[in-house]
Amino acid sequence: MGVHAELAGVYTLLDNGLTPAGGAASRTICPDCRAGLVDLGAIITSETTYMFPAPKILSPPVGQNAIPMGIGGSVTSNGSGKKGG
Repeated sequence: MGVHAELAGVYTLLDNGLTPAGGAASRTICPDCRAGLVDLGAIITSETTYMFPAPKILSPPVGQNAIPMGIGGSVTSNGSGKKGG
C-alpha cells in the first residue's frame, strides 16, 4: 500500500514548490501519518486536523529598483521608469 492521503497531499504540494498550510481528514490521522506530518514540521491540532506554522516572510531588499510604499503615500511613474509625476 502507498502513502496515505494526508502525507500524499503534503508531498504533492512540496514537490510542486508550494507551502502547505494545513489539512483535515475525515477520520482520525493514523500514528504513521501523524509521525510523518510532525517530521515535516506540522503541528497536530486535533485527531483529524493539522497545520504548518506560517513561513517567515522576509522584507524585500531596498535598493535601486525598490519602490517605497508608505502610509498614505504612493509612487507614480511618468512613463520613463523614474519616480515622479
